[in-house]
Amino acid sequence: MTDNAALGRRGEHAAAAYLTRLGWTILDRNWRCPEGELDIVAYDGRRHVVCEVKTRSTAAFGAPLEAITPDKAARLRRLAGRWAAEHRVRGADVRIDVLGLTPCTPPHRAVSRGRGVSWIAGAVFGKRRPAPADEHDPRHRRARRLGGGAPHAESCGFSVEHVRGVC
Repeated sequence: MTDNAALGRRGEHAAAAYLTRLGWTILDRNWRCPEGELDIVAYDGRRHVVCEVKTRSTAAFGAPLEAITPDKAARLRRLAGRWAAEHRVRGADVRIDVLGLTPCTPPHRAVSRGRGVSWIAGAVFGKRRPAPADEHDPRHRRARRLGGGAPHAESCGFSVEHVRGVC
């Protein structure tokens, strides 16, 4: 297994642990069909959620969430529809979330040691960080594109950025 594959597996495990701590039920991991694979399918208590997990060793070459291109989003929608049909779930009852993970740096560990999932900024239930005021800040475009920013949490040594209903 390559280093990237091992990092991806660790990221998916951390994402599943994060979702479980939110009280969600994991229904499928690495669900496959001829068109591709879904990382995690969960139930949040109200709807089924397809969770695409993007893990990066560093954000130096872009945040993990920036890997969701329009083509990738369309593919996720098709796969979510296939999963829903196979499991007799109405397609309208399936949401697609993206979880971006990067390994925590030591300051994050010191902040949330011993607390399980700790909110770093924002909250999962609809509250968003404001976009950076400086429009030249590279986070400005990203925050606006993601609907004003995204919540962050820490799980299993990873910083987790969870954006709901992205595509």
